[in-house]
Formats: sequence, C-alpha cells, structure tokens
Amino acid sequence: MLLLHVLKEQMPLSVNANDTLSADSISLKFTTITSKLFTSVTGISFQLVNLIPVCSGAFSNNAHLLGSAVCGSATGALINMTNPANNSIVFDGHGNSISAPAASIGIYAQGYGITLRNIIISGMTNGIGALAYNTNSLNVQNSQFASNAIGMQIYSDTYNSWGAVVSNNKLNSNAYFGLRICGSAFSNSPTISNNDFSKSGGYALSIYGDGITISDTQSNNYSGSSNGLYLSGGNINVQNFSLATAAILNCPIYATNAYLTINNTNLTPSSTPSLNQTRVGLSLYQIKTANISQLTVSGADVAVKIATDSGVQSGVAINSSTLTQSVVAGIMAQSFDNTLFGYINIQNSNLKLNPPNFAIWSDSSNPAVTSYINVNSNNTI
Repeated sequence: MLLLHVLKEQMPLSVNANDTLSADSISLKFTTITSKLFTSVTGISFQLVNLIPVCSGAFSNNAHLLGSAVCGSATGALINMTNPANNSIVFDGHGNSISAPAASIGIYAQGYGITLRNIIISGMTNGIGALAYNTNSLNVQNSQFASNAIGMQIYSDTYNSWGAVVSNNKLNSNAYFGLRICGSAFSNSPTISNNDFSKSGGYALSIYGDGITISDTQSNNYSGSSNGLYLSGGNINVQNFSLATAAILNCPIYATNAYLTINNTNLTPSSTPSLNQTRVGLSLYQIKTANISQLTVSGADVAVKIATDSGVQSGVAINSSTLTQSVVAGIMAQSFDNTLFGYINIQNSNLKLNPPNFAIWSDSSNPAVTSYINVNSNNTI
C-alpha cells in the first residue's frame, strides 16, 4: 500500500496499477498515463490526464502539452483531438509553443464539447494552426495561431455545428485567413470576440454559412489587414459594425453568393487613395440579394461595387446610406458578360461627389444593364 500524507503544494505523482491510496480529505491530480484502473481509492478525488509530446499525439480525453519545441520534420497533423462521447474535454497548452513549418495542421479537433486553450502554434507557412471539423460546443480561448497560412479553420459538412466560441486569441499575420468558418452544415452565429486579426494577408475573417450575424460589439482587431471580411453562403447579417479605423489596405467587406443584409455599418477606408479601384468599401460579386441601410463609406476609390456574370441576376437595395467623396465612383455596376441585374434600387441616400467623379457608374457595354438601376428622387447627388 502507498500511503499519502497531507501536502502543502500540489506535486506531480506517479502511481502504479493495483496501488491502494488512502488519505484524509485531500485532493490530488494524477498525471500518469495508464490504461489500468486503481483497485480502490479512499478519501481522495483524482483525475487522469494525458501528457502530449510536443510534436505528436492523439487523445480523446483531457490533455496537457509537455513543453515547447520546433518540429522541423513533422508533417500531417501534429496533434489529433477527438471526442466521440457526449461530454467535454480540454486541451491545455499551458502557454507552450509549437513551430512546425512542414506540417499541414497543428491541432486537429473533432467531436463534441472540445476546448482548446493557452496554445501557441506558429510558423506553418503552408498549413493551418488549428482545424476543427464537425464540432459542437467548440471553445477556443487565450491561444495564438499566428504566422501560418491559415490561423484557424472551423469546418462542418455532415451535421449542424453550433455553439462555437472563439475569444481572446491572436490570429494575426496569417498569409490567407486569420479565422475561416465554412461548410454546408454550419448554420448559426458563432461568438467571435476580442481576437487579434491584424495584418492578415488575405482576409482577416472568412464566413461561409447560413443565418450568421457579425457585429462590432465583439471587439475584434482587424488593423492593417489586406482585406477585412469575406462573406458567402446563405443568409448573412452585418450590423452595428465598423472598420473605419482598422486601416484595411484594400476591401473592408467582400461578399459573394449570399443573401446579405447590412445595417448601421461604417466601411470608410483609412488608407491612402490608390486610384486603381482597389479600395472598395463594399464589394458585391454575384450576390443573390443585398439589402443595405445606413451604410457609410467616405473617400474610397469606389464606395460600393456591384458586379456579376454567368447569368446571376444580382439584386441590391441601398437605403439611407452615405456614400460620399469617392475617388472614382460612389456606386459602380459591372456586368462582365452582359448579364442583366435583377435590380439596383437606391433611395434616401447621399452620393454627393466632386466632379468629374461619378455618383453612379455602369461600365457595361450593354445599355440594357443600366435600365435596371433605379435612383429615387430622394437621393442627394
């Protein structure tokens, strides 16, 4: 029998199978890895956890990262975390960091109730820091997935993922996306709060889904990114949102193949005018419908760009918006192959520019395209 005395500090303890443990009202955490059970435990509460080597590991219950390392030769997924049971498991990195330039995925997570926290994954120039696949009640917090190809991706394709929380993370300086949420079965709004998406090379945040709302009340940092949001899929709502002080270099919001609603949003660029039409406040390509109200874009190359082709008849309504002082045009409508627009209705909006710029410009070679643009007399031009 192994007798335990009262300890002033919690200390690592290794125990063998078939040991009988007894003590008076103390609680210890055992960090041994074993597949066997203890024969008896008296007066002690304990928890078995996995200790994951820094460059590899697979587990389906609570786990801790042993330390930091550079995994120069590691490929594929470094750490695999799956939870087929209907309970909750946690992977805690304790602030340790992993750099794996040849790996494709730093952490792969699949299943219910997974929490990732206090983890640093960087230097995966062709990989994803963390990939969550078909997860419910996912919680990612206080971690850093930076300087990778993609910081983190949440993907669902076989059942509806719900309850995703991504908060207080550094998802900055990634080459393509800071955070990418996508999949045909992703159908509710995640909580994305207090994250650092700054200096994203492609887009800071990419959303493909249905019934998702993005709001500025979640206090994320997009500063210095090449582009802000990439939106596609089903019904997407952007409200009470501003990128006016984020110094987005090109396009604050690009949306395609979606039913888009935008309300009370400021996409005024803070970068220097380029005169090459790259600083577009809101860019819509093959959008199904877009209902826009109280949108503010001032001093962009183009405030709102609406483009389509391949027979997609985009419909756009702009109401009570301020689209002023654009260098090229307030609203630009383009049909790359003479596809007719469904409609473009503009009302109760301010599109005042300094000549010779255009409030509304359609550069289609097909004059019939412009007949689908309706400018209400209540606009200021």
